[in-house]
Amino acid sequence: VDTLAQSIVKAAPKKKKKKKKNDGNEVDALADSIVKAAPKNKNDGTEEASRKTNDSTKATHGKSNDSTRARSRKKKKDGTEAAATSKNNLQKLVSGQRYLLVLDDVWERKDDIWEKLKACLQHGGRGSAVLTTTRDGGVAKTMGTVEAYNLTAVEDEFIKEIIETSAFSRFQNQEERPAGLVNMVGEFVKRCVGSPLAATALGTVLHTKTSEEEWKDVLIRNIICTEETGILPILKLSYNDLPPHMKQCFAFCAMFPKGYRIDVDKLIRLWIAHGFIIQEKQVCLETIGKQIFDELVSRSFFQDVKQVHEIEKLRNKSMKQIDSSSEIEHDGACYSRTTCKIHDLMHDVALSVMNNECALATEKPCKIDAVVTTTEPSQSEWLRDTTQHLFLSCKEPEKELNSSLDNSSPA
Repeated sequence: VDTLAQSIVKAAPKKKKKKKKNDGNEVDALADSIVKAAPKNKNDGTEEASRKTNDSTKATHGKSNDSTRARSRKKKKDGTEAAATSKNNLQKLVSGQRYLLVLDDVWERKDDIWEKLKACLQHGGRGSAVLTTTRDGGVAKTMGTVEAYNLTAVEDEFIKEIIETSAFSRFQNQEERPAGLVNMVGEFVKRCVGSPLAATALGTVLHTKTSEEEWKDVLIRNIICTEETGILPILKLSYNDLPPHMKQCFAFCAMFPKGYRIDVDKLIRLWIAHGFIIQEKQVCLETIGKQIFDELVSRSFFQDVKQVHEIEKLRNKSMKQIDSSSEIEHDGACYSRTTCKIHDLMHDVALSVMNNECALATEKPCKIDAVVTTTEPSQSEWLRDTTQHLFLSCKEPEKELNSSLDNSSPA
């Protein structure tokens, strides 16, 4: 027994100590990256300072190895000397210079990292600017000194230009482009929904297709956000950055059709009914659901959020119950609700997560394709055995549902 116990202990995975993230190290690494990426300027002093530092280190090493080892141990202990060098180099680089620094696709929300970096950058000349791009509204609030500019859909003429540049790059002159393929570009422009990322990806895919049949095969696919186009891995970075409960909430939205205007209050109630929202002390589930929704909006998962005012037609009987004492006739009751949409590409991300768990019943029932699907399913297989979420939007839904249940047993 003792021998067996020892064997088990030896075979057990060794616990690795989690290294604490040091915000200072992140700032230093960013400062180094900026200095390295900057255009070389012989007058900025950084190259000379770096050379002097290296010469000094070599001289010290030649005189006393013991002194060098002691200094090395000190660096390992707190890293302050290296940190000071990184920040000093950055400060010296921008000092008195007018610069434009572009920080692309920023994810980190920590205030202290930006404040430390800003302390170095503020030594730049008058008119200097830092331009930051991000998918996260929280990052924009943390870093922004002015109101963030939200990018809107790119106009169709520019989307068309992007697609044609990639798709027809093998042709030197426009006259050489096949007329049949040129006429099909407009259909691909509609599929991009104003996204230059989608346009670039589609143009790259179409570049390898030389016949109209091949272009039509790409065009009839329900989903363009695939591994083949290269869009899915990029957009999935945003999804992977979400906490687990938010991932569930967003992926659930794959059950709605593309372009569908979602009622936010109903969506939150659906999240609660499915147990996606974790209960917190003295906070109602609806409040937590609203916080989750707002966070997903700030991270660009939902768009076009607005108040919609509608008039609901009421039957005479109902009207009498509501206002039996009044002789004024009402045509209906006016109410408002908050709605939102999901961009088609982000909808594809949700589908890639849900796979075959969603089904959609419209006037012409069809299964919501998974990302790996390349062809339309037949009418009989729109409701799969793997289906867990069903969206009904058709006349006589019970008839459609009952006829499909004869051939399948959805989860």
